[in-house]
Amino acid sequence: MLFSVGVLYSSHNLLDEINKDIINDISFLKSYKKYIVANSKDIFDVSLKCSWITISNMNIRLTKRGFEILQASSTVDKLRLQLIDLVCYFRPSWAMSIPYGRKEALHFMPIDVKQCFEEANLVDNYSEDTIEWWDKLSSIIKGFYDDELLKIGRIGEKLSIEYEFNRTGHLPKWMSIETNICGYDLLSCISRENRLSQLIEVKTCSNSSKEIHISNNEWNTAISSENYIFHIWFLNNKSEPKLIILKPDELQKNIPKNMGSGEWGSVKIYIGDEYNK
Repeated sequence: MLFSVGVLYSSHNLLDEINKDIINDISFLKSYKKYIVANSKDIFDVSLKCSWITISNMNIRLTKRGFEILQASSTVDKLRLQLIDLVCYFRPSWAMSIPYGRKEALHFMPIDVKQCFEEANLVDNYSEDTIEWWDKLSSIIKGFYDDELLKIGRIGEKLSIEYEFNRTGHLPKWMSIETNICGYDLLSCISRENRLSQLIEVKTCSNSSKEIHISNNEWNTAISSENYIFHIWFLNNKSEPKLIILKPDELQKNIPKNMGSGEWGSVKIYIGDEYNK
């Protein structure tokens, strides 16, 4: 178990020992089946994966990050630095709940993980540095989530480019690479014979998800354009990607209205069986 209080505390001793003397990686693993209070291989693995140590000519050396942890003013500060690194490297499933708040994150954490957070004084503490730590980790996790959404979105766009090329014989222009404010992803054409512009907004659903998000800008572009369609791709590990093509009027009933001085920014739409025909 790499998310372990024993592994983290023992790694402090390892970092300190490496800072004082040269340690051979093989001799360390052979000499210690257990180091301080944890399995030596677990300590070595997590320290290497999280880039607290590096191997050079079979010798273990501190990295800049490892030295930063070692020089932290308190054990709590050391643990907090390490927990950031652990979450960033291993990206456990429960980490996706962190942006929803501390209580939500703690609810999904395994007992051993929660104990690490308790030791780092991150569970019941409202100090400014604690709040800043949670905010920092939340921003990192949101970044991971945004990266994954972008990756999935690009898959759908590539599928649509291939689809349009096969349909029209012309390669569409990949607008979303150039700008994200035009309100659509691809600029294609009506058909092989008709080169009139066809605007395409691509939405991609992965695995069991059947939800898409449409921004206010995308919708305004859709209803003000003569030829605008939505390509909705369903990705499934067990089958070929499936495409549904919808016109704006088929989604109209799901779009909210601006009221008073309020203006909607994005709407989430469930693409159920009524669209899957």
